[in-house]
Amino acid sequence: MLIHEAQRMRVSVLVGDLREPGLQGKWVHEIRLILISNKLTIGEATAVLAHELVHAKLDHRGRQSVVVEALVDEVAAGWLITDWEWGYACRLCGGDFDCVAARLGVPRWLVVARCRAWLRARLE
Repeated sequence: MLIHEAQRMRVSVLVGDLREPGLQGKWVHEIRLILISNKLTIGEATAVLAHELVHAKLDHRGRQSVVVEALVDEVAAGWLITDWEWGYACRLCGGDFDCVAARLGVPRWLVVARCRAWLRARLE
């Protein structure tokens, strides 16, 4: 699904050694390229690809604020975790984000973002 979306958006995706400590992924607007670290698990790489595709879809350039990054995470989480999956994992795990992440095969940061989005929707 995500690779097809990247192709539709005319975005190239490369996986490799990013050499920048802590960097998991990067959207390079000028050449429409997403770089993904080769040190990630499949679940982590999928989450990072979704995150970077949101940047591409929003035509972001350069570094974004913490607030924008959090919103990008929420959109990526919505793409990857369906309402049914979210509800099921939460019922099984309660408020344990590590348990939810393990059940869904995604990184904890994506679960935190999905929770923020879920709470925001309930408050609107």
